[in-house]
Amino acid sequence: MFKAIGRYFRALGYLFTGQIDSARKVLNQNPAVVQATFDRIIEEKKKIRCDILGVSETRRKQPVHALWADGSTVALGAAEESRTVGGVGFIVSKRWAPLIDLIDVTNPRVGILTLRLARKATIRIVQVYAPTSAAEDDEIEMFYEAVQAAIAPRSTYLILMGDFNAKVDRG
Repeated sequence: MFKAIGRYFRALGYLFTGQIDSARKVLNQNPAVVQATFDRIIEEKKKIRCDILGVSETRRKQPVHALWADGSTVALGAAEESRTVGGVGFIVSKRWAPLIDLIDVTNPRVGILTLRLARKATIRIVQVYAPTSAAEDDEIEMFYEAVQAAIAPRSTYLILMGDFNAKVDRG
């Protein structure tokens, strides 16, 4: 089990390779290629030996919860109703799918995946897509409140990851 956890943490560094990002761009441009694009993303996930993939900015109109042909569990949330902005999700490998205790991708900016590793050990993964600095203060405040609510429940391990829309500047 600890080898699998180590492999998962190594895979976190590879979550957004250029190939996965280009597959996501194809999906955003042409929703008719959903099946082919998900297949491509899952194949890329296998190449980097990634068991859990966090996805940001799905821009989907409807959420998707599906079991893929290879046994992967796919849960993608919808974007905000008023605009096609946001949407987060997870793609979990067949090997880790039985450990899923909770997947919640109902919030367009904060997704939660909880895995039960042992009787009492859990991993809580929070995938985020933060508003940009151009967003209204209320939207930014709501985002941080949602993140706080997502990380508040007790878990053995907590991973907070995603697109924080951070700006790096020489200060």
